[in-house]
Amino acid sequence: MEKGFTITYEYGDNLYVNPTNRCNFNCAFCLRHNQGSGGSIYTHNLWLKREPTKEEILSSIESHDLSQYKQLVFVGFGEPTYRFDDICWVIDQMKVHGTKIFTRMDTNGTGSLINGRDIAPEFAGRFDMVSVSLNTDTAEKYNALCHPQQENAYQAMKDFTREVLKYVPTVMMTVVDTIPKEEIENCRKICEEEIGATYRVREYRAYGTTAMREAKNSQIILDQICVRTGLKVRIISNSEQRFISYKAVAAKTGEFNRIIQKGTAIVDVGFGSAQISLFDKDTL
Repeated sequence: MEKGFTITYEYGDNLYVNPTNRCNFNCAFCLRHNQGSGGSIYTHNLWLKREPTKEEILSSIESHDLSQYKQLVFVGFGEPTYRFDDICWVIDQMKVHGTKIFTRMDTNGTGSLINGRDIAPEFAGRFDMVSVSLNTDTAEKYNALCHPQQENAYQAMKDFTREVLKYVPTVMMTVVDTIPKEEIENCRKICEEEIGATYRVREYRAYGTTAMREAKNSQIILDQICVRTGLKVRIISNSEQRFISYKAVAAKTGEFNRIIQKGTAIVDVGFGSAQISLFDKDTL
């Protein structure tokens, strides 16, 4: 796998920071297994040829006009708390420079195990939000799904989340809606009743396009995908496919709205069709 040096990248309205590829988990669902596309669904190659220094992280962040973004998110293609001390330094330097932006960390919640100390108090005054991946409702399922290197990672994750609530205004725990409804409800109880964090069920969307629309056995294929993965694939029309593609381009390209003010052609080459869409003065 060819590695790059993407330290910061845009997605949606946020600027994301990629400080490390180190991770103490080997999650079955992780995009890092997707070696053929650089491991990322965002088209950026997030595999680092080396870890950036804290100064390089700061420089990359400050090279952007941060007023364009809603959030600055420390996550990237590894577990960001491996670089926790450096991240804290970066945020402190930004404050010295007078930079103000909503700051978030997405984490697996085992940063205290990684750093050998309780890091929760050090989030105070630095982060506006922390998002912790809960993933499932028991330690046994967690270990089977995430394969953590450390023992008692599930309990450590819950303990960290409970502690960091004391220091950060918004703390969220997340699961994906591909797990059974009973498991989703059990996770809600853990998050809201046991720990007291905000609960979010992330929607996983899967779409079928031209090949699925034209396949004579499409229903059989959809049923098998659902049985084997739990994913319910929705077959979308050509118009819906174009709309979603435009949303993806707009989310990925920060200057999309400015570009389509002029005469612009977007060429979409798919497996079963090719389309050209023309924009003029922001009108399709």
